[in-house]
Amino acid sequence: MALYRLAYARVSSQDQNIELQIGQFESLGYDELFQERVSGRKRDRPEFAKLTERALELREHRHDVHVLVIEWSRWARDTAFALDTLKRLEDAGVLVIETTTGQPLTLMTADGFISTSMKSVMAHYYSIELSGRSRRAYDARKLKHRPTSNRPIWGYQHSTDKSHWVPSKDWQICRESVEHFMNGEPINGICRWLAEQGTRKSRHGLIAWLKHPAIRGHSKHREEIFYNTHEPLITESEWQQIKRQLEQNRRLRGRNKGRIYPVPSNLCRCQDCGRSLAVKVSTHGRYFYCYYRCSLRDGSCNAPRKYCRDLWVEAAIQEAIADAAEAVADVLSEGGKDTVNPAVAEKERELTQLRKLAHVPGVADAIEGLKLEIEQLKTAADRDTVTGAERMELIQALAMMKQEQWAAMSAEERRDVYSQLVARVDVLGADVVRVVLR
Repeated sequence: MALYRLAYARVSSQDQNIELQIGQFESLGYDELFQERVSGRKRDRPEFAKLTERALELREHRHDVHVLVIEWSRWARDTAFALDTLKRLEDAGVLVIETTTGQPLTLMTADGFISTSMKSVMAHYYSIELSGRSRRAYDARKLKHRPTSNRPIWGYQHSTDKSHWVPSKDWQICRESVEHFMNGEPINGICRWLAEQGTRKSRHGLIAWLKHPAIRGHSKHREEIFYNTHEPLITESEWQQIKRQLEQNRRLRGRNKGRIYPVPSNLCRCQDCGRSLAVKVSTHGRYFYCYYRCSLRDGSCNAPRKYCRDLWVEAAIQEAIADAAEAVADVLSEGGKDTVNPAVAEKERELTQLRKLAHVPGVADAIEGLKLEIEQLKTAADRDTVTGAERMELIQALAMMKQEQWAAMSAEERRDVYSQLVARVDVLGADVVRVVLR
């Protein structure tokens, strides 16, 4: 029988240094090394599984096996899992040694049981406490509308006090990449150009970067967006152009190449089941005809099994725009009376109540956070007001157009108009039931 010394090294993240553990193992000597960068709270760790399987395999061949670990917290930060795996190895005759103390870890004796159990509990407790501390720090930064990401996106870096993002040394090349895209250069071509400049970006990574709110100067916390938190790389008008270009690229890729549907399918909904409509195209020579139908085909939708032509949907949209022009004219003639945002009004009432308790510890921070929320709501309301005014002016201009002028517009131009003005089109079989404008 031979003695095998198996060493296990682990750190939780890519930023931590695992070489220190490996250096200690090299000074002690080992036969096989298993190392990985993964959280100790996870049970499905590939290298840890290989370590236990290898130790049990050697024991089946009646070899002596010592498993070396720098300290018990490197083994696992899950109490139940740590003790279960230790018992499994001990039952097979494997000796687990903590090299920091030089003592074997065992559950066979009373002292070993209490010592190992306490170490497992403390390692688990520290992990939970660290997670809670990180969560509280995240919530505090979110309340103050500060960046919560440890790694800013390409083109930005942390400010000196880490309160916001500032332009990095890659700012100029980021700006040039945006200009290349807006000038019509394909994504793959921009990736090749970046590689020549010494920056490697994948196609999907570059598209995700172009869509990220941070390059427009906004911070995103999960699904919530806070506006104007740092210097923007692009303007809102440039973002609208980029969004249209990305949408066009998506439409012209693969089987959809050369086919631009005037009415976006995501605007059309089935009146019966509420699902979005699927697009079906029929080609005849150089012409192609677009139809819409309910995407639910399992029999649970009671809508008639008929198709609705895109021409019928367009006619209904154009009629709705013409009908809305009179109401829009009345709104514009009122001179834009100020309206109170209910969300802002409620926050301001809450702020008034909190100011009466400003002397209470902790309330001052809540007041500052509430002020920031009100400012964000007002900014978003201003943006919506501007967008709404632009839509009303566009409706007035389009309502005066004749059918020949609509037909003279390209499919892509009509698609952009419908995307801006239409919120939903309800279709039942071959009939357009209702058109809802934004």
